[in-house]
Amino acid sequence: MSERVAVYIDFDNVVISRYDDVHGKQAWRKDDPRQHGQPTGSKDPIDTKLLAARVDIGAVVDFAASFGSVSLSRAYADWSVPVNASYKTELIERSLHLVQLFNASGVKNGADIRLAVDAVEDLMRHPEITHVVLVAGDSDFVPLAQRRWPRVASSSAGTSLASESPVRRAVSTRGYATSEVGCRESRNEPPGAASRCPRLVR
Repeated sequence: MSERVAVYIDFDNVVISRYDDVHGKQAWRKDDPRQHGQPTGSKDPIDTKLLAARVDIGAVVDFAASFGSVSLSRAYADWSVPVNASYKTELIERSLHLVQLFNASGVKNGADIRLAVDAVEDLMRHPEITHVVLVAGDSDFVPLAQRRWPRVASSSAGTSLASESPVRRAVSTRGYATSEVGCRESRNEPPGAASRCPRLVR
């Protein structure tokens, strides 16, 4: 049976984590760049900082494809927010399905619950899936990453938190790669090795 991959991206979380990686802890909270759309040629300092921390969608998709043929790929976010909307064309060109989640409480959009439910349902409905790639940056998905699926060959977690991500510690298979949201460098390295790039874990 050929390798089939399902990809799930908590996109709000990845954008925020990448911004904080580049500009310092809590930078997103301080700058509040949600309403900035990164227009071409803008000299606004927030737009400039967003451009410097732009997520490399190609690196994420290429990493997922290294496991096999990508059968399902979903990105979860409030796509009405300008900073997220600035990625829509690129994501659609990469054949990702955009899942719209509004902030019902004004703070949280429920992406973690929706993503987990979709992942479990997809594994039940699609027996051809052999690998799961989870792209996130916090501890919300640790229970999902720890789950040992009888049919899935390996569980993969991508995170833009470079060092001690709870998701990274929870995954079942311990290969390390640095091709991720912000850079294209790729190599195998042991846990704790220094790197300027955010890491994906598989």
